[in-house]
Amino acid sequence: MELAAAGFHALSLDLRGHGDSSWAADGDYRMDRQADDLRAVLAQLPGRPGLVGASLGGLAALLTVGEGDMPCASALVLVDIVPNIEMGGATEIHDFMRSAPDGFASLDEAADADHMVAGDRNDAFNRPLIEFLRRVTRADKRAAT
Repeated sequence: MELAAAGFHALSLDLRGHGDSSWAADGDYRMDRQADDLRAVLAQLPGRPGLVGASLGGLAALLTVGEGDMPCASALVLVDIVPNIEMGGATEIHDFMRSAPDGFASLDEAADADHMVAGDRNDAFNRPLIEFLRRVTRADKRAAT
């Protein structure tokens, strides 16, 4: 809202297969494809916008800016991502994501799977997060009925 009040336009993009976007017809979710998608959107915009990318979106934005042939952004803000990724942490995230290819039956099951991958150090964070998600999803179910 502050950007709009200051006269700026803001767009929020979903990566392929995330949020409200469609699944990729070819099933290709590699980071290079995510960066290609972002480049395609940027090519349709006037000028060079500032990019803010969080987590996976930050990685896609970093690749888009860093590996492009031409400058495509006037600024890049990374949220919850760094240029030099610690491979141990990346492996933990990868292991967690691959631990249930068909999804989790419950939020508790997801928390337990993450606990097995990451160990006790995340338990203080995960349990409050799971409780928050449980409240939100219950609220969504009440609103839908």
